[in-house]
Amino acid sequence: MAAEYKEISPNAPAGEQLLNWIDNRFPLTKLYKEHLSEYYAPKNLNFWYFFGSLALLVLVIQIISGIFLVMHYKPDATLNAAGVPVAFASVEYIMREVEWGWLIRYIHSTGASFFFIVVYLHMFRGLIYGSYRKPRELIWLFGCGILLVMMAIAFTGYLLPWGQMSLWGAAVIVNLFAAIPIIGPDLALLIRGDFVVGDATLNRFFSLHVIALPLVLLGLVVAHIIALHEVGSNNPDGIEIKKHKDANGKPLDGIPFHPYYSVHDLMGVGVFLMIFSAVVFFAPSGGGFFLKYTNLIPADPLVTPAHIAPVWYFAPLLLDAARRHHRVHVRARGRRLVGGLHRHLPLWFWHGGQGLGAGWRRGRYAGHAGARRHVLGRGGDGRGGGDPVLLALVRPCARGLDPLPPDLEQVPVWRLCRQLCHHGLLWGVAAVGHQHPLLAVRHLVLPRLFLADAVVEPLG
Repeated sequence: MAAEYKEISPNAPAGEQLLNWIDNRFPLTKLYKEHLSEYYAPKNLNFWYFFGSLALLVLVIQIISGIFLVMHYKPDATLNAAGVPVAFASVEYIMREVEWGWLIRYIHSTGASFFFIVVYLHMFRGLIYGSYRKPRELIWLFGCGILLVMMAIAFTGYLLPWGQMSLWGAAVIVNLFAAIPIIGPDLALLIRGDFVVGDATLNRFFSLHVIALPLVLLGLVVAHIIALHEVGSNNPDGIEIKKHKDANGKPLDGIPFHPYYSVHDLMGVGVFLMIFSAVVFFAPSGGGFFLKYTNLIPADPLVTPAHIAPVWYFAPLLLDAARRHHRVHVRARGRRLVGGLHRHLPLWFWHGGQGLGAGWRRGRYAGHAGARRHVLGRGGDGRGGGDPVLLALVRPCARGLDPLPPDLEQVPVWRLCRQLCHHGLLWGVAAVGHQHPLLAVRHLVLPRLFLADAVVEPLG
């Protein structure tokens, strides 16, 4: 079948002729229109929608800085003439000898933490606005896949400096895989490449961190964006803009992504880069959260650090796993909540929930019976233990409310109040009775959820 060529005037400007030549061979203008100038986004996107574009920006920063680091890094765990591991010495060489190497290394290490900060905020926005619901289930699943691959990249990258925390942190986490029944020991051996974390592990993690996992991450990011542009962006008010179009087929409640939101995102990029640069230049270690001080000591398999702590973005998962394994009551309930969210994120949409925010804002209960089990608290008694079963149902004080699902049972209001206040979700609690089934609140502290004179119905 012969290709169709678009002809333009030979007197057209050179730029137009070049663009026409490209368009006849590659759909450049078509892609620009589909994904930028003629991709319509809701008019009411707020600041929470900055974090998607910021995540893409940090990904580019990580790739570029990582390329320059690979030029000088050596994945070798053997000792050099000075008795220092070659991998550790190569990182010191980058920091002290390579021109601007210290800056590139700090950009990459700080970018890793900022990547998780931005992605966590991006996913939180998806939760409060119900962006995991139909027809956006695949967007959510691709996003959860991106988070898992990011954690794998961060885990493999944390081993590369070959410091004390790198070595022993990797040993602890790999041993977690060994606890899996039947396949655990063989799986741990496969991951390490040896019976202990050593040179084979370092080379294996280096190849995964630099080549394999970034390719998977890029593929998931592309799939995430394509799925998003296929069904359209969600918005704080839950309006599907594709349902109302004008005579030309353009959404009445939407505006073109470019130039409106592309310029809008530039403001977020500017603020983000200022904060990012301030951390890189003035606090690259993040007070010990971004770079562990123990990792400034060369790896020594014969000396165990006094405290082996994960990087901050792994802490909720490991704390939750440790609490479940040892039946330890973790007092930091916020960490426990985050750990529970991590376990259930991929199947959040399966429960048919309307979002941590959308259901409350629209005056309907915020979730199905399955979804409510991992929103707030642990157990109806408020003392921990058991499965998460507590949820606050927030509805405006008005007549004609929808009937509540029959399977929900009321619990004493003081338990609900204690749980909500503990998570910082309530301000100005009023009219609280010990066994009264209703709790009047003035404000709910979540974006766009400031409901005056709302009613919280404590349900188990």
